[in-house]
Amino acid sequence: MELRIHEEYSCINGESLHAGRTAYLVRCGGCNLRCAYCDTPEAWEPGTPCAVDEVAARVLRSGMSHLLLTGGEPMLQPDAAAALVDAVLAGGMEVVVETNGTLSVAALPPGATRVLDLKIPGAAPVEPFLLSNLQVLRPQDQIKVVLTRRADYDWTLAWLRDHPLPIPEHHVLLSPAAPDLPPAALADWIREDRLPCRLHLQLHKVIWGDRKGV
Repeated sequence: MELRIHEEYSCINGESLHAGRTAYLVRCGGCNLRCAYCDTPEAWEPGTPCAVDEVAARVLRSGMSHLLLTGGEPMLQPDAAAALVDAVLAGGMEVVVETNGTLSVAALPPGATRVLDLKIPGAAPVEPFLLSNLQVLRPQDQIKVVLTRRADYDWTLAWLRDHPLPIPEHHVLLSPAAPDLPPAALADWIREDRLPCRLHLQLHKVIWGDRKGV
């Protein structure tokens, strides 16, 4: 079985509750969305087919704390993504899968942590969040929302009121889109509204800016 990959490298995980930990990143090629704030549009291309067992071997040899499977959109290749996750989990390594939330994550093995994006209207996604994904979330999973302006923040609060989540409240990550929304503004809104969610910054960009491959 093959997985189409855009790139892979050892890194410091910059996002989710795993931010700051060492990770081996595998970025899948291909995406079903064209988000306005996307910082990896080069991964929209289909990517290079790679044997899943060979990728898993590189992950397990890396010495990093976990696999970060991201994209592009890994759930465009559900069988291959699930096979890679299975192989890495079987090797005793943790797995975090980042997905845009518009495709089913049901194929992923239960041992993986899923980080699902909730796309705000300003992202101009082609497809909405797949609500059936809420039924398969577990306590370790997370919802991430990238915000570009105050209207996105207000929309997100309304969406969260209408869709109770089966995850802890602090597993909802609100992230400002650079350079559109200053982090301080989002921090002020969260503080003023006493939200139990988490302010989420892209740690790798704090450290390295827009440098790629780190």
